[in-house]
Amino acid sequence: MAKDNIRRIIAFPEIEEFYDMLMDRFHMVLADYFLQDRFTVFLNVIPRDHEEGTAVYMDRFEDVYLIYGGLKMQKKLLEKTIEEKPELDEYWRELTKVKKLDKDQTKVSYTVFYELRRGDYTLKDIEHIGVGDLNDYFHPILYPEKNLPPLTNVQVSEYHILKTYFDINEYRYLSLPLIQFSEFDGVVHVILSSEDYQDSFLKDGHRFNLKSVGNLIKSFSREYEELILNWDMSGGARMREEAFIDALSTDLFYTENNNPILMELGYHEYYSRHIEYFQNKIAYGKKIPRIVRNEYRQSAIMHILIDSYAHNISAHSLIALEWIFKLRAAENLENNQVISDVKKLEVSHKFTPLVERNISVPLDTEISHLMRFLLEKGAFWSGLTRNISFGGQSQNLFYLFWNKFISNSLYLGTIAFTENISKINFNFTFLTPTNNVQNIKFKKQILLDGHFVTIDLSKFASNLDVENNNHFVTKGTDFNRISDALSKCIVYMPGGIVGEHAFFTILETELRNVKHYSTEELKEISIHGLTLNISIEEHDISNDGKLEVTPYYKIGVYLKHIIHIDKELLLLRPIRLYSDIIDENTLLPKLGGTFQDKVCAAMLLNNTFSSVENKDSERDRRFYPWIKVGSMLDNRYAKGDIIEEYEISARRVLSDDFPQSKAYFQKQFEPHWGYLVKYFHIWKGEVLFQLNANIESYGILDNASRFKCVFIPPDNIMLLTRIREQGVIRVIHSTVSNESEAYIAWLNKWLNYREKYLIEFSVEGNVVAQLELSDFDILFRSATNLNLQKDIIPQLELNLAHRIEQVDNIGNDYIRYRSHGVFIQYFCGNKRLNELSYMEPIIVAELMEVLATKICFFDNRIKMRVQNVNEKILQNQSNCTFYSEDYQDWKLEKEKGFFNYHFLVVHLSFIEAFLDEMGKRKYDENDIKRFIDEEIIDGRDIPDNFILVITTGRGRTQWWEKLKSWSSIDIKLGASSVPPYTTFVTFRPVESILSAIENALMISDDIELKYRLVKELFGS
Repeated sequence: MAKDNIRRIIAFPEIEEFYDMLMDRFHMVLADYFLQDRFTVFLNVIPRDHEEGTAVYMDRFEDVYLIYGGLKMQKKLLEKTIEEKPELDEYWRELTKVKKLDKDQTKVSYTVFYELRRGDYTLKDIEHIGVGDLNDYFHPILYPEKNLPPLTNVQVSEYHILKTYFDINEYRYLSLPLIQFSEFDGVVHVILSSEDYQDSFLKDGHRFNLKSVGNLIKSFSREYEELILNWDMSGGARMREEAFIDALSTDLFYTENNNPILMELGYHEYYSRHIEYFQNKIAYGKKIPRIVRNEYRQSAIMHILIDSYAHNISAHSLIALEWIFKLRAAENLENNQVISDVKKLEVSHKFTPLVERNISVPLDTEISHLMRFLLEKGAFWSGLTRNISFGGQSQNLFYLFWNKFISNSLYLGTIAFTENISKINFNFTFLTPTNNVQNIKFKKQILLDGHFVTIDLSKFASNLDVENNNHFVTKGTDFNRISDALSKCIVYMPGGIVGEHAFFTILETELRNVKHYSTEELKEISIHGLTLNISIEEHDISNDGKLEVTPYYKIGVYLKHIIHIDKELLLLRPIRLYSDIIDENTLLPKLGGTFQDKVCAAMLLNNTFSSVENKDSERDRRFYPWIKVGSMLDNRYAKGDIIEEYEISARRVLSDDFPQSKAYFQKQFEPHWGYLVKYFHIWKGEVLFQLNANIESYGILDNASRFKCVFIPPDNIMLLTRIREQGVIRVIHSTVSNESEAYIAWLNKWLNYREKYLIEFSVEGNVVAQLELSDFDILFRSATNLNLQKDIIPQLELNLAHRIEQVDNIGNDYIRYRSHGVFIQYFCGNKRLNELSYMEPIIVAELMEVLATKICFFDNRIKMRVQNVNEKILQNQSNCTFYSEDYQDWKLEKEKGFFNYHFLVVHLSFIEAFLDEMGKRKYDENDIKRFIDEEIIDGRDIPDNFILVITTGRGRTQWWEKLKSWSSIDIKLGASSVPPYTTFVTFRPVESILSAIENALMISDDIELKYRLVKELFGS
């Protein structure tokens, strides 16, 4: 670390409070110098507001960006000497907004750091570069007639603040290095009167007093280090210990010929002399409650969600299914004794759907959905252990509910097994709020309401259509209308399968709440079915009571069975939700559906499960505890299409933050009959986000990966890294006005063809359509329109056939499509390609991306899934190459060059199986960078259209953290020709890829297979 002059910057929580406290301590230190006149301090420091518990790496002094710290406290201390000055607020705000104070914005701070970088900075140098008159500093504004270069916005703000409190002509600045554990962290600018400067920091009134100035620097250091040692931060004790060890190393950077000021001030001797004190402080820091709590919370999250599995799935559904299939098996046996024994059990259990009739009918489809569900639960739990969301996936709510949730009829039909319920009705309500009182009582307009589907294990449908390939699912009376509405709701699921199952867990928990009904009510429900109602709102009410379009959907979930709701019942959930997920005294996890909901809702909104107790930011405080509770008044009270609901935000009724809301709820709430509702939020999946050159703009960006395409200014490697680390693949650098333009700009970059890219379709030998991409346009040509280009050589040719086989009886190769697959249903609008006369440009672009994207897999499980498919056809016509984890195949592809592909997908275990010449393991999880350097880059430039995807079924992420560290170094230093690794490396869980393959193979559709793979890898 010392050789390449790299240092770690540790993140601090509540960083603004930290610097405010530091500012107060610095004023205390200066008070000890008995200054007679008013004074203040400007604190310029290195930013430490990145993710808590992490560190970024940077060159110690080169290209250092600083910010203002402790402004709130500085302002407060000044206002104690003179009354408040509201006219200065705009200037304080200007300083607060500063994110990178560089040489163009300030001359003193930059000069001090530049001198430190030279390595010959001494105490004597302070007099020449760190001392000056405010009159000289503000000369351009004081003497405009001289036409000097104007002050920066920062200096103008400093001027207006200082001239209000001080006489500019009689005050000076003394700028000193801020040092902690022998690292330079910023500059302390002391603003004091000329008389105080002379009395305290000059000898005999004219000679610079090195001893006095040196003592002040060291006093500032003591306060700074003490505050760091006492500060409550995640991972802090370990990081403090590493920093302190560095400070004890004499060969790091404060030797005789390198930064002699540290030797002059005796920093090394100080740390060595008081080593026991620092070691004890650090040891105590390891016991900090925040760290302990965070560790226990992470463990609690695992316990809470595993308890969800044990309760909902294992103890209820799987027990029921095991019993049902045991009965089915017994009914088909010829051994009468076995049948008789089972019949006795059957009578005692009184639950015989799937057994009384149709015993011999195969349930392969239903079982396959159940197996897929259990497979994906494994990916969900891996997501718990990773605590990192690598992108996500955008999809419409119809697909999510119909294909992923309701299709799992065996599980959902038995989730209420112990209450003798085998029938579940799913209803949907689309709402928009019209007004509210104190954000407590809402009036909402019903846009659509009805019955979507029913799962009934006691009824067996023998006549199945292609779309509804499930024996126990029947469409409701409003299926078509609700399907259309759901299809228009594009939602973003963080982490793909992980987000999906966080969403499903909230729904499953609500189904299990049926156990709270009385015996008589359960009898009625068992006859008519348990009804789960899901409400969807696209609008929210802003603080001023106006409607605003929001980037998320508010989802309400409730059992549509009337109960009496009073204040005590309504507050039960908020009280529990507003408490920590771990017990205050024992630190044990709090189990139950309420906390399962809270953890999963936090993940859906914040991308990580560990955010469940985050309350630091204004946004966190607004949404915490991630779940709202409410009650919908019985429909009998509805006025036309207007219904009334109570929404109980825990902070509005339990805290003192909103006294009017709290008072309204306490005095105006009326008990009523209705439905107990829980609300949470899911992000919309959107198309385009354009980030401007101001890096501040991405600080407010939640879930960048919910956008298909993100524009960032060219050559902004830091911003590119941040966006790619969130999982966004489609990054463009040209300004666009709509989705079509964005896709064209992206495809020109992704496909990297200088003139045109052409795809030609034939249906069993006859050319029927062409797709063409140029620099500024994308076209669909068809035989129907008689505008096919002839005598062309396309980059990709597809010979399509609507068949199950990939080869006809004379050996012609075909890429298959099915009428119920995505190609016909989505891209062709339910028409055959040879009948199609028009395709929307955005659809053409998406189809071209799907078909032209080249993918290479090295993964045993993925290879096994496609072993019965003609891989030659997939390689030639689908641009998909599948390999098992075989080194010889790897070597052949390496010689051809991996950059021929857009995505290279490699299983982590394969990387760890590489051997060196001695037969020992060549790479491990901590050595992914070297694997990339040697096996993939191999001395070549990384193209813009290449992504390495590392996949695994486990929760290992250490390799990713290492790559992020290296990426930070590259961003800061620019020392490597290789771009930051996290700009072209990402992760996908292998279960997600396997699920994409299996769903396509189930319908024998090769275009569906490619579509699902591309969407999984892109995340949208």
